[in-house]
Amino acid sequence: MLEALDWMESHGGSITDNSRAALTYYLPDVMAWLSIEQKKSTPMLAALAHVVGPYASQIANNDSTVWLRTLRALRENRDDDANYVSALVFALALCNAPPSPLDLVSESFERVHRLAEMEQLRDDSRFILQPLVPELSWRKNWDKCERMRRALISAFTRYGWPAGQLTERIRNRDLVEQLLKSARRIGVERYFCDV
Repeated sequence: MLEALDWMESHGGSITDNSRAALTYYLPDVMAWLSIEQKKSTPMLAALAHVVGPYASQIANNDSTVWLRTLRALRENRDDDANYVSALVFALALCNAPPSPLDLVSESFERVHRLAEMEQLRDDSRFILQPLVPELSWRKNWDKCERMRRALISAFTRYGWPAGQLTERIRNRDLVEQLLKSARRIGVERYFCDV
């Protein structure tokens, strides 16, 4: 499998849809290849993000630095790959992926939230997040933004992230206020009393 990934990398990181589907059966091999200390191209990493994205909770115990670097390389673009990798990075943050899940939050949450707010978060990106965000009542489950805010607030309390990091990691003050309202709705506002 590693040789096949090397071959794909040497051919510009081009992975067909059939190859992507096949690679999902080899997630441990894909993650092992990613951990090998050799430079990987951004197109190859973006292509592999589509392989591992739906399995974020299964790969969350691996070092997430590769995905953070990929997002930073793609960030200047407003293309679908940058948006997709943002969703993957946020999903990994919700799973407390090492080494620094709060860095993952800083780099991804605002972008993903903004895309959802503008109804521009594509189905493949929502698919990554779907198992990690809470369900709301049947009348309110359509609110993707509230679901993401509650997921982030719950991650803070579940993993014991310092509450003060909320305002350090989220730069948009209106969004911080919305997050604090979400914390009140789920009854954990006391955790954020110093924010």
